[in-house]
Amino acid sequence: MTDTIDAWMQHPTQRWLDMPFLDSLRRWSKGTIPEAEPPVLWTLDRMDEAGVELAC
Repeated sequence: MTDTIDAWMQHPTQRWLDMPFLDSLRRWSKGTIPEAEPPVLWTLDRMDEAGVELAC
């Protein structure tokens, strides 16, 4: 398996989730984007699931 580095590592805040550029993604994903800011542990769990070993 290749090492994965998350160079963006941005936890989605409510302000970011409300940005208009996500409107089309919300429609396309049929509402699977969280409506409320997820807890930081949610983000860390997703990174663990993806095998992220280093974040900068």
